[in-house]
Amino acid sequence: MVAALARRGRAGGVPLVDVARAIADFRADLQWNYRIIEVSEAVISAAMDVAQRHALRGYDSVQLAAGFAARTVAQLSGMPFIFVSSDRELNAAAAMEGLAVDDPNRHP
Repeated sequence: MVAALARRGRAGGVPLVDVARAIADFRADLQWNYRIIEVSEAVISAAMDVAQRHALRGYDSVQLAAGFAARTVAQLSGMPFIFVSSDRELNAAAAMEGLAVDDPNRHP
């Protein structure tokens, strides 16, 4: 998230003051609203599998595999889970793998 925001700011697509604010907001949200999924052996194994099945880039496959782990945690907690990404290829792979997907760039 921070990398995507910083890249947009550097490219001139978003004013730097807005980038800084969005990054600060994300860091605060991360502390209270997100669960961190560790990159374990199981996540790496799943990442290799989805990379092979969907020809994903390396980190995209790790993100999708972490999504599987996050979905399991959410289900055990009785919480809904939505995989959020603005990458079309990654979203297509996530949907094919049965995850509910949301692309923030598709909303006005």
